[in-house]
Amino acid sequence: MKYSTFCVAALTLALPCALQAQSYPPAWSSTAHYANGDLVTYTGNYYRAIATIPGSTKLPTADYPHWELYNARVSTTIPIGVDQAFPDLATAWKYTQNAQVGYSGAIHFTILTTNGNFSETFTAPFSLDHPFGANMSIVGDHAANITLEFPSTYGIYIDSNHSFAELANVTIDTTTSSDSLVALSANFNGAINEVTGVNFTGGWAVDVATNVGGLLRFTGTVDWTNATDRFLDAESGGQIYLPVNSVLTASTGYRYGLFARSGGKIFLGAGSSINGVSGGGDGAYATDGGYLMLNGVSFFNNSTDIDVEDGSTAHAKNATSNPPTIGMGSFVFTD
Repeated sequence: MKYSTFCVAALTLALPCALQAQSYPPAWSSTAHYANGDLVTYTGNYYRAIATIPGSTKLPTADYPHWELYNARVSTTIPIGVDQAFPDLATAWKYTQNAQVGYSGAIHFTILTTNGNFSETFTAPFSLDHPFGANMSIVGDHAANITLEFPSTYGIYIDSNHSFAELANVTIDTTTSSDSLVALSANFNGAINEVTGVNFTGGWAVDVATNVGGLLRFTGTVDWTNATDRFLDAESGGQIYLPVNSVLTASTGYRYGLFARSGGKIFLGAGSSINGVSGGGDGAYATDGGYLMLNGVSFFNNSTDIDVEDGSTAHAKNATSNPPTIGMGSFVFTD
């Protein structure tokens, strides 16, 4: 009997506890004190303290000296620009570098020019490598007013099997005239799944390059005018895709418009054009097993429009070009 009474009492005492909702991490509070490593939740996301915080009214969504995004469980915009929550892309990237992205989440770095033009200078190449990059994007509101400046280094790159969702509406610039610098590259099976509205300015040797299985997929208008050596370079299994009606027009001439080597592949959409303007070299060149898709592409002002060598292949049905140069073991299909 005593045992039965004890059981009833224990159950009675436990009942209120069972009905109380559990919350972890706890909701962020402006009056709470937080230690380094503490987790909080705010507007559906988790944030982690990276410093001691003795109480602050500044929200963890913008207090990057004290907090980092820990888990993006919902679609999350990181505003960057003049008088925005984050002053530059490097600061915003550091704020999210340890973040996980949930099944319904995403991270959008949004560069805004509503309060003034945006310019950021990088002293080293900027890597898009992130474990959850497939759910991340960098999107500007006006490419002509947004400049990512790389004075003497390679520009933006991705590699090591990483993937990134989208890069859009920015200008990638260099003040150096170089015979080796690349503005945007994907290497070692890295991939950027959507690139659109990007301008390449300055003295880049190569605007876009892929190597060792890298993939770059362009889906919209791109300004290709400033490459001094080649616009597109795909090597060692790298792949580059451009949409229909792409316009590749040189401002100062180039050695190659398209360059595919060692199994590299470039797919140029129908209705596109390659214009060397003055001093143009080869419009499209493939060697050592490279591949070019050029169906419906028009060529202007090149010393040679299509040149395939050493076991390479080009498809050029309905292409407007001079007779191609075809090396041993290579093919150009025009039917």
